[in-house]
Amino acid sequence: MYKKDKVLTEVASKRLRAIKEFTEFGSGFRVAMKDLEIRGAGNILGTEQSGHMMQIGYELYCKLMDDAVRKLRGEKVADSEMEVSIEIKVDAFISGDYIKDEKLRLDMYKRIADIRSQEDIADVTEELEDRFGKVPGETVSLMYVACIQALCRQAGIKRVALDGEKVLFEFDAEINGLTAERIAQLTEAYGSSLLVGLGKRPYIRMPFTSRSKLLPEITELLSVFEEKKQPPAPDPAEERPAMRDEDFLFDRSMFFMS
Repeated sequence: MYKKDKVLTEVASKRLRAIKEFTEFGSGFRVAMKDLEIRGAGNILGTEQSGHMMQIGYELYCKLMDDAVRKLRGEKVADSEMEVSIEIKVDAFISGDYIKDEKLRLDMYKRIADIRSQEDIADVTEELEDRFGKVPGETVSLMYVACIQALCRQAGIKRVALDGEKVLFEFDAEINGLTAERIAQLTEAYGSSLLVGLGKRPYIRMPFTSRSKLLPEITELLSVFEEKKQPPAPDPAEERPAMRDEDFLFDRSMFFMS
């Protein structure tokens, strides 16, 4: 890419290393972030602010900046997400032995934090296996924990904890997703083994089969509360009936002169 006797500046060397490091599909964002880190980006994201940005991450930094600007404009800023307490002892992390590069490891932490469903777990698992090999148990647990937290927020569940041989789900009284429809679905799936409380502090107690299957079983129950994606609206053109051969027939007599 350059002559052997060419003397490269420090900035040029960093850029070449970034291009060499981020070669896999979808690396454009990381290359752009590295370039932003190298050259700076003016006063807002440059030298005066970049220290804070690089500590908390570009996406979170942009969100905080956006919230601050909205407040200055007098616009309403959405409240932070409900805190969910998962009181289950489990190893859930990405080890340095599995993903050695710290930047890639942080990227995957962000990717896992976006998990919202069992389908997302399957997608991230496939991505991890393609890029880094077989997924360790503690990283699988991390994906389930992220999914459980997301589903709990959708359901209005503020606490998940072990209660003897059962799992306790405590609902927030103000954000209670335990509707009659959900109760019917849970009763159909679990029968009398599931205990549902509907007082001032709604709760569910669910039995589990083993500690090794605990997180998947919790996720399976919470999937009842998953916000289903709406199917795309049908294309009006696709609703038209296909043209038939007889639609192209015509009366030949109209072309004959009398």
